[in-house]
Amino acid sequence: MNLSMRLLQRNGWWHVEINRTTRRSLRTRDETVARRRLQKIEQKALAGKLAFLENRPPPRTLGRFAADYLEHSSRTKEPTTHRADSLALRKLMAALGENISLSQISRQVMDRFVAGLAGTIKKSSVNVYLRHLKAAFNQAVAWKLLKESPCRGITELKYQKGFPRYLTQAEVQRLLAAETDPAFARLWRFLILSGCRRREALQLTTRAIDWTNRRITVGVTKNHNPKSVVITEELGQLLAEIPADVGRLFPWHPDAVSHHFQRTAARAGLTCRLHDLRHTYGSWLAMAGVQLHVIQKLMNHQDSKTTQIYAHLSQDHLAEAAAKIRIGEF
Repeated sequence: MNLSMRLLQRNGWWHVEINRTTRRSLRTRDETVARRRLQKIEQKALAGKLAFLENRPPPRTLGRFAADYLEHSSRTKEPTTHRADSLALRKLMAALGENISLSQISRQVMDRFVAGLAGTIKKSSVNVYLRHLKAAFNQAVAWKLLKESPCRGITELKYQKGFPRYLTQAEVQRLLAAETDPAFARLWRFLILSGCRRREALQLTTRAIDWTNRRITVGVTKNHNPKSVVITEELGQLLAEIPADVGRLFPWHPDAVSHHFQRTAARAGLTCRLHDLRHTYGSWLAMAGVQLHVIQKLMNHQDSKTTQIYAHLSQDHLAEAAAKIRIGEF
């Protein structure tokens, strides 16, 4: 952009006039100082840094927005969600650069970014990044940093979803046999018998156990709805093994638990994740003939569609049961 500049003196004070439309005080009555300051302004003009002279704030960069948004995320979201926000924004900054202006990130730019990710990682992982970036840019719109989210209209990638991985009775026995620490073995058993998520289990204390009503109250859940876990006979026996004065039932950092599980699973010759223990709980319920709406409540799913991932197991066992009804030959 070509700019014409000149010095003007008003009431003894020196000003710079830009393109005969914009004037800014140089805050000096000394002409020598004014000329020196004009020279610096002209240098900034060549570098494209004249935003402050044009009645507009400097462009908000992706890096600056990411810092502000992640601070907001850390105060308002769960730690795991905040970490996922951070990963998604770091991925975007690695591709576009931290200094790109938010206004330069268009729908076309985001389409190219998503397409590039799809060529290197699983589509399910791309969708996770996309969901968190959508939330970030929606916040940018709410903060009036953008008029419209560049993610608007971008749909998640479609892919063939497999059935959830669950452990068989034999695999559970192999896992427990491979575990060398009894305390961790109790945690694996607890996750299978309760259906709790990792974070839900790790924040439990002895005060959450209601022996009178045989319930465990889980106050902090993924969907923020408190839930209660039924203390079955086997789960009660497990809880009785934990000293009453321990405080937290399972006093470990979430990442340490996941890493320990992977080492134990490897020793057992199993390919699975810690979260598959929760899937094991849901799958065993379905295979036992428990109705899906009951499984939904036991697993604290907000949406019944989430519970539908166990429907094929339920239907298989319903078909097996129905096949037992036979008239035979006359």
